[in-house]
Amino acid sequence: MTNKERLQKNNLDLAECLELAESLPKNSGGEYIEPILQEKTVTENGDVTPDVGYDGLSKVSVNVPAPVLQDKTVTENGTYTADEGYDALETVTVEVPDPVLQEKTATVNGDVTPDAGYDGLSKVTVAVEDKPPVLQEKTATENGDVTPDSGYDGLSKVTVDVPEPNLQPAQFYSGGTYYPRDFDCDGFSEVSIYLDSYAGGVTYGED
Repeated sequence: MTNKERLQKNNLDLAECLELAESLPKNSGGEYIEPILQEKTVTENGDVTPDVGYDGLSKVSVNVPAPVLQDKTVTENGTYTADEGYDALETVTVEVPDPVLQEKTATVNGDVTPDAGYDGLSKVTVAVEDKPPVLQEKTATENGDVTPDSGYDGLSKVTVDVPEPNLQPAQFYSGGTYYPRDFDCDGFSEVSIYLDSYAGGVTYGED
């Protein structure tokens, strides 16, 4: 059957058939040229085109293999992929066990952690006794840090009663070493020296 006959068989309008037939390629003798068609089989996704020397495709057989899928069961958190030899995961069964949690009551200040054998805490009840702190009054009679004694939580009052140093003026008329204790004082507020030009020097001691 020629192309013209095929067109007429499809119940196309005669004028349309003739117009379409005239557009078909012809050989030098004016005969219509039958297209050279090719049958192809494809095994992977993509565009399918005829090989060189063919005008088109008469039939394409699609035979793309299905992916090899794997079923997996997981028992812990993480990221999972298909094993070697598989293209992807079809199903993943998750069987991660629930954490073992503990309820606790805290009666003192501090960190609360689960006991051995527990993964965490589901509830913490805080029952620290609401009592005022035990404070102490202290008097400081010398320089230094003042801290509460054992059994006290802190200091309510600190009275500072560090005595002021007893400083006395001193006059020296001869060379030697002089100590404040020899003058019944803690130190010299000022020192006056009355020595002859040829007399020995004066040394001040701290004790």
